[in-house]
Amino acid sequence: MKSYRIIPALLAAALTFGMAASCSDQFEEVTDISLTRCLQPLNLSAKVSQGQNVTFGWDVSKDAESYLLEIYSDEAMTEPVFTEEIDPANVPVTKCLDVDMEYWFRVQSRNSRKDDSKWAVYAKSIKTFAVKSNLYMELAGRDANSISLAWTPDPEVDRIEYCVNGAEETQIYELSAEDIAAGKASITGLTPSTEYDLVLYFSSANRGEVVAWTMPDPNGLTVVTTSAALAQGITDGANMLLKMEGSPYTIGADLAKGLDASKGFKIYGEGSPDGAMPVIFGCLNITDSFDGGDIYIEGVVCNGSEQTCGFLIQHKEGSAADGIAVNSIVYKNCEICAYSKGLLYEWGKTLKIGELRFDSCYIHDVNADGTVGGDGIDLRQASEIAKLSIVNNTIANGFRTFLRIDAKPVIGDVVYKAVNLDVSNTIDTVLNEDITLGKTVIMTMPWMTGSTDIVDANDGGINPASGVYPVKIQGIEYM
Repeated sequence: MKSYRIIPALLAAALTFGMAASCSDQFEEVTDISLTRCLQPLNLSAKVSQGQNVTFGWDVSKDAESYLLEIYSDEAMTEPVFTEEIDPANVPVTKCLDVDMEYWFRVQSRNSRKDDSKWAVYAKSIKTFAVKSNLYMELAGRDANSISLAWTPDPEVDRIEYCVNGAEETQIYELSAEDIAAGKASITGLTPSTEYDLVLYFSSANRGEVVAWTMPDPNGLTVVTTSAALAQGITDGANMLLKMEGSPYTIGADLAKGLDASKGFKIYGEGSPDGAMPVIFGCLNITDSFDGGDIYIEGVVCNGSEQTCGFLIQHKEGSAADGIAVNSIVYKNCEICAYSKGLLYEWGKTLKIGELRFDSCYIHDVNADGTVGGDGIDLRQASEIAKLSIVNNTIANGFRTFLRIDAKPVIGDVVYKAVNLDVSNTIDTVLNEDITLGKTVIMTMPWMTGSTDIVDANDGGINPASGVYPVKIQGIEYM
């Protein structure tokens, strides 16, 4: 039992001695720690500027006489591309690396009196890229199978990538030394009457872009250079190559009444090297005796002569026959402008069209002031259109309606793709008994009213007795 009494006594003595010691001695501040190895660098960073200049940084410690910087082209760090011993006073340090590369780096502290530190590894990769000025590439020439390009000569270009407009598959033309020195190149082996996107590159840097059409294939086409020859070719149902040297052309003795067409025909505009197209003033009438062929117009400017012509193409006014057949009506890569009313009209008698197609056209200033009707595609009878295609067009400053349907026509496939509407009036669906008062109205295929009720506006027909109904485009109901 005595041993249990001795232990508390010993503890009390030890505490008393410790307290006395703590009161009599002063603690000294420790400012240095004796280490055999340098401290590992901390807070590594990398910042890319101007595409390929990389600034490497980390915290500098007092015990480092230098730092070893190593840069690699692989994550496993087996392929070194740069090694340098860096003075602490030069941290952060900037290095110019190759463009369009991915890099990894690590840093080690060094001191002649100590062992090297462990490697500090940057946790992420660094990606460089090319940054270059625009060389303003432009179209220098073209024919049915090639496009020629020119740009401000510069040694830092290496290729032209090109593809059919809208396609995913890209082809590459590697620039020769001669191409680079001259600032010119020609892309060959292209398809006639086709739109291409062409981009000039240096590594990943885009140095200029051009969108251009190849010319039509001239084989088998009748060359036309006068208005009289053009009008005769339409009358005869010819396939024609319309030259720039005869532009502008005029068809029809009376522009307002238009030129009669009783046969299918094709017009291919042969534009200038810089992309300008031949101009045709006038409009076309499909007669009751039309032979059912194809009407195809490509690469021209169709101009209504400052609103003198009403419609671009129409069933001839005063026609007696219903169901006049037209295999197809196609306008491709055309500019269509300055008509007072619209694009197509039946004039009280039905048409039977296999395909109606507007492809890659710039349509503008058609019924620009809205004073004389102005429905783009105006179907007031029970006409038939097997396929209606509105593809890759820009439509600006025109129409009170783009597609008007009054009766119950038969319309098969509808392709409505990549259409840019540029209009000054706000698109709205508000009921308006007089649609000529400035409301922008879009009409397309009939759709049951109420199928989209999120539109904060009135629905129901502009005129409930007219057979014109609300429609839905991409889930939004319009009038």
